[in-house]
Amino acid sequence: MINKPFVRRSIPWLYLAAWLLWMWWRWNTAPPVSVDIPETIHLGQWVLAHNRFPNHLHWVWGVPQGKWLAVGWEAGSAVVFAVAYQVGFWGLFVLWAASQLLAIKLTQLAIRWAGYAPSLGALVGMALLLSIFQPLVAAMWVIPGVAFLMYDAAIITTGHSRFKHHLAYGAVLGAWAWLSPSVIIAPILTVVLILFWPSKIQSRPWALLVLRAAIWPVAAVMTIPHPLSWMSAVLRYVSGGVTPKTPWPSVTTLLHPNLSWTALPNLIWFSLLVLALLQGARLRKPHLLWWAILIPLSLLNWKEAYYTPLSLWALTALIAFMGPIKFQSRALSLFLPLVPIVFLVLIAIKDINTPVRMTASRIFPRYTWYRQMSARFPSGRIWVPLTEGGIFTMATGRSTWLDNRMQIWDAYPTFYARSAALATGRAPLGPWLDQHHVVAVLWPERPLQARQLTLAGWIAVAHGPGSYQLWVPRTEHPHR
Repeated sequence: MINKPFVRRSIPWLYLAAWLLWMWWRWNTAPPVSVDIPETIHLGQWVLAHNRFPNHLHWVWGVPQGKWLAVGWEAGSAVVFAVAYQVGFWGLFVLWAASQLLAIKLTQLAIRWAGYAPSLGALVGMALLLSIFQPLVAAMWVIPGVAFLMYDAAIITTGHSRFKHHLAYGAVLGAWAWLSPSVIIAPILTVVLILFWPSKIQSRPWALLVLRAAIWPVAAVMTIPHPLSWMSAVLRYVSGGVTPKTPWPSVTTLLHPNLSWTALPNLIWFSLLVLALLQGARLRKPHLLWWAILIPLSLLNWKEAYYTPLSLWALTALIAFMGPIKFQSRALSLFLPLVPIVFLVLIAIKDINTPVRMTASRIFPRYTWYRQMSARFPSGRIWVPLTEGGIFTMATGRSTWLDNRMQIWDAYPTFYARSAALATGRAPLGPWLDQHHVVAVLWPERPLQARQLTLAGWIAVAHGPGSYQLWVPRTEHPHR
């Protein structure tokens, strides 16, 4: 005879096991690594080696000794490098999975503290969406951070806050200030709390809310070595000041490589929004406070693709607040618990034939090729696409034409626009290559580049992963 309570208690653990196995399989088949990670590792290595943040641009040779402007996740870069260096690329996988698991658990706790029963289905959907759309990146702590703020709001609005919880709030905000400028969400959420406080529960504890508003800037100033520079970084990112005037083709291609990163997330977002509205109209819950927190976060999806994971998390969190979705079909409700079991079996069978190669060359297919090609070049500069600069530098230790695009977008828009014009074929290339002593070009096949390089007297002599080509001057052949 089946023990039904035991089965019900086992279902969440089955889903967790299925999700972890899915994450492991996904990482080994198509590692969800942001294009920023090589640059992040390089920056983090420098920060730990010198025990300080940089003061000038060490890697952008087009603007030597240019002033460094804080980007807000220098310390997060150091964390990523430390994990990669001490544990290896397995460590990066654990970091990636742990950030998502933390966000899901904090969301579940927030819903429970707010007095609701979280929907398991919505939490499972949240886990699946984050695993698909949240890449490994130094600033990936925004979702766990916002989930913690929601958890904190649930505790203080129900009057269960304690002194140790206030200490935890300060510690989390201080750590978040190190890891990402997205900590600016904290004071914004405090304002939302004031405006939409659930008055039926208790009156607003003004002293507590003022403390919440004061902790985040104090924590930031105490933890960031250059607080004014860091605050400037926050304001630049919030205002959109780092958006390049001349779009970079390889960056936009990597952000939107196929249907799954353009139409599909928007379709998922729209479907979740409709479901949240329908469920909200039918159940008339949760409290307006949670709508006021989560709906604006979900609207960030329409600002840029970078916020897609946060937006999808916000909508699934809102749906999770509303409790289980009732299915009319008894057969369907009986079948759903079998889904994780079937999934576990199928993925386990697939994993038998899936080689585990969590290495730099596996995550970055051009890593080994860059190292092999670079060893044959004479002294001088190598020109690679903007998004590949960090990979090339990490693999070879050699400078590339550009290796910190955020700094260039932010501090040197003129240089950035001129370089982008060269890369997109809108400016003469030959004189620029001579002026900067470029000895090789490693670039994906692109007709405009091929024409310009041919006119400049260059020739393609090798091909690598991802349709990349190696171009060298006709008079300098690396294979002779």
